[in-house]
Amino acid sequence: MNGKNEIIDAVYREFYNTVYRYCLANLSYHRQDAENVTQTVFMIFIEKYRKVHPEKYKSWLLSTANREIKNFKKKNKGAVNLDDCSETLAESDADILEEIIRRELLKQESEIERQILSSLKPAQRQLLEDLKSGLTTAEVAQKTGTDRRKVTVQIYYLKKRIRELTERQKEKII
Repeated sequence: MNGKNEIIDAVYREFYNTVYRYCLANLSYHRQDAENVTQTVFMIFIEKYRKVHPEKYKSWLLSTANREIKNFKKKNKGAVNLDDCSETLAESDADILEEIIRRELLKQESEIERQILSSLKPAQRQLLEDLKSGLTTAEVAQKTGTDRRKVTVQIYYLKKRIRELTERQKEKII
């Protein structure tokens, strides 16, 4: 009896980490599942160690681990790992929260934009619309019948006004 325990203890100490890492890698790094399959492998070894040649312990353990992994996957096909669920829920919750924040920011930006547009003079609003539609300074000047340099100055003051209004609106939010 004492010789049996010594052999089993020696094999366990020498090969446990190898078998466990093999199981872990083949079970998508689920620790609990890998521990369970590793335990099963060594339980089978305890029953059959006399039939295994000492030079073949490692290969026998790994082939048994491979078979037990397949059995485990068959038994647990379609089963849901709760650890995976909690991570998925956490990711999903984070995604939902991120989407809510993004929408809220878009609402605030739209509100700021609306307030800024309503604060502009009609000529400034028209200039902004022309620029947004892709017209160049020269094309705006031609369209309005004014000098190109005057349009450049109007654009400068329009940008300055928009920056001021944006800063005021942001201060109101904060």
